[in-house]
Amino acid sequence: MDKNPYNILNGSKDTLPLSSTKTGTITSLGNTISGSGTDFGAEIKKGDFVVDLTQNEVRLIVDVSDTAEFAQIDRAFSTDITVAINLVIVDEDDAAMRELSILNSGASPGEVDGKVFAVNEVTTWNANDADARGQHGFIIPKVVDTTGTTFSYSILR
Repeated sequence: MDKNPYNILNGSKDTLPLSSTKTGTITSLGNTISGSGTDFGAEIKKGDFVVDLTQNEVRLIVDVSDTAEFAQIDRAFSTDITVAINLVIVDEDDAAMRELSILNSGASPGEVDGKVFAVNEVTTWNANDADARGQHGFIIPKVVDTTGTTFSYSILR
């Protein structure tokens, strides 16, 4: 519940809140993701977010099949994932943010959701802002690229 302004993300591309890599790889077709060597039944659930860091996109998992080989996402990625990528998710419990603040505290520009984030730029998203939140009522995780720079961030849950 505490807002901690001292978290640092330096020199990497990830999400805020931080993602985790799971077993196997995925592809997508429309709003369906398919796994290869995955363990969907044990590692993902409705309400988690699947991440495509290449496209700077995050999608909400709205259903996992009984066979645990397929999952439905809230909307298709901009481009279907045809070359398998690692299964990367943000757990629903980690994603329950009421407020997210990001400051580019480094010496070079970075990116947030694929858009340039200038040195000393600061942005705060609040779950009460209709354009910041998803259908689950919390802020959608952000893809941040701090390659060559440093971001400071705080999360209020």
